[in-house]
Amino acid sequence: MKKRFLIGGIAAAAVFATVLGVAASLNVTSEGLGAGSASVQSCDTDGVTTSYTVAWDNTDNRFEVTGVTVSGIHTNNCNGYNVQIALLGTSNTVLATAGPQTVSGASVNFNSLSNPPAASDVDKVQVTIYK
Repeated sequence: MKKRFLIGGIAAAAVFATVLGVAASLNVTSEGLGAGSASVQSCDTDGVTTSYTVAWDNTDNRFEVTGVTVSGIHTNNCNGYNVQIALLGTSNTVLATAGPQTVSGASVNFNSLSNPPAASDVDKVQVTIYK
């Protein structure tokens, strides 16, 4: 019985060591996707600002966020990058998304949200700028 547990333990350790070795050999770069971590240089170090377009929805009888503008994008460094947004609720629940759009100036307008949420439900906006 002890011999069976010993053999099982050795086999489990060998599998663990193999998986750990494979995971340690993954190469992650700032332009690639994989398991691990890498430092990514930001194209806009001073941040961006956002503003919302709100409209009354007669069907739902509420004000809804129908558009988002991201402005203050560093044009020299971020042109050609993609930008996308997510409107989040109080528990970081994704309420709506838009994008990606290509940065070609200091601001990007998102006038078509995946599902316009009630303006009162929106707690914050997440902006992602990436290559």
